[in-house]
Amino acid sequence: MKAKALVVALCCTLGVAAPVFAKGQMPMGKVLRQLDLTEEQKTQIQQLRNEQREAGQTQKDAMTTAREAHKAAMQALMTNPTFDEDEAARLIDERNAHQKARSLEKMRAHHAVMQVLTPQQQTQFIELMEQKMEKQKERGGKKGKKGNKGEKGQNLGGSGF
Repeated sequence: MKAKALVVALCCTLGVAAPVFAKGQMPMGKVLRQLDLTEEQKTQIQQLRNEQREAGQTQKDAMTTAREAHKAAMQALMTNPTFDEDEAARLIDERNAHQKARSLEKMRAHHAVMQVLTPQQQTQFIELMEQKMEKQKERGGKKGKKGNKGEKGQNLGGSGF
């Protein structure tokens, strides 16, 4: 049970989104290549990746539309002479619902891949992911963080729209 909780925690911290799968990249792919997978496992994982890629493209298109609508609603809220707290709360709830849906998809995809692995491979996968996370931590986090950069590269934050 503790191992499953660790897998869930690792999956959540990876921060992989469906659009990443849509580009044909699988963030845990490097770790999976270090495992001694059978041809059947490789085929099953490739099939899962293909299914996720298709679903990811659909989600990416839907997210683009939702993001544009959210941006327009945020701009309308911010330019309105009076602040509409109910509308602001609705926009926050909407954004949180999208984030929850993406997180569930990520976890579902990781779970499906983990079910293809043997218990020994799952243990090895978890250990390799821990090593990967430790290396990221030593580097100061993930590469490619988003945000407005100042002239010396410091993150200046963003307005959210």
